[in-house]
Amino acid sequence: MKTLILYGSTTGNTEQLAATLKDCLSTRELKAELKEVVEVNSELIKEHELLLLGSSTWGEGELQEDFEEFYEGLENYSFQGKRFAVFGPGDEEGYPDTFCAAVDILEEKLSDLGATKVIDGLKIDENANEEKLLHDWADRLLDEIKYEKGV
Repeated sequence: MKTLILYGSTTGNTEQLAATLKDCLSTRELKAELKEVVEVNSELIKEHELLLLGSSTWGEGELQEDFEEFYEGLENYSFQGKRFAVFGPGDEEGYPDTFCAAVDILEEKLSDLGATKVIDGLKIDENANEEKLLHDWADRLLDEIKYEKGV
């Protein structure tokens, strides 16, 4: 299954999470292409069946700045037949009301545009064991994909 991991990263944390997720998936024999969201184009979206999006949350619950233009142009892409999942880091203690709101924003928009959410988004608190959470999430993601395919 052609998989694309798109991320936006201001401080480097989401970029590291995306790279770790790519490694997690590759050890489970699912190769993924890793791209910054600012590099995305319609051809790249068209080529991939599974989209994994990583964005942190900023301000009063907004998307990371690299995702803003992508989000505004989402209607220009076709998401029919596409599956997706979203992940993002946040600070639950410091921002409990908007903790990882970017995950919810992206899930809602992609669902509205006809893409199918594979599993619930991964919201990673800055104090959590990120690598373990990513490995567990990758396992659930792959289990769901296998279930959907009847494997």
